[in-house]
Amino acid sequence: MIKEIIQYPTVMSLDFGGPVRHFDDTLLKLIQDLKDTIEANNLNALAAFQIGSPLAVIVIKQNEDFLEIIN
Repeated sequence: MIKEIIQYPTVMSLDFGGPVRHFDDTLLKLIQDLKDTIEANNLNALAAFQIGSPLAVIVIKQNEDFLEIIN
């Protein structure tokens, strides 16, 4: 699902940047949301906190592939 990108000057909570504790369907959905948002906005990369998730997850687009960085 395409998510709204949070932009500056929005202040992030101290809860952001938390480690991923479980590799489950919720994490897979978050990664897919990041990929969908990257594609829809023609971006090269996006961090989870930019779409409102407190988890330390980054997705980077490399040509047609995606690199998923967790914690």
